[in-house]
Amino acid sequence: MLKQKVIVIRENSQGENQRFKDVNTELEMSKQEFIQKIEMGEYPDYHVQKWEGKNFLRSNPDRNPDNNLK
Repeated sequence: MLKQKVIVIRENSQGENQRFKDVNTELEMSKQEFIQKIEMGEYPDYHVQKWEGKNFLRSNPDRNPDNNLK
């Protein structure tokens, strides 16, 4: 099974990731859309981390730095 790779395509002026693209399906998503899809189990290779009241999206840890959100 092909690992789902998602990249960041837009950040706000503070560097916070705002828009994402699934490179396998070409689907573009807002941060909230991506969070919902992760929580629904559609992207099992990613998780949501809450810190200081904000949601941050993370790829699940493994030994491959190429599949980190960038």
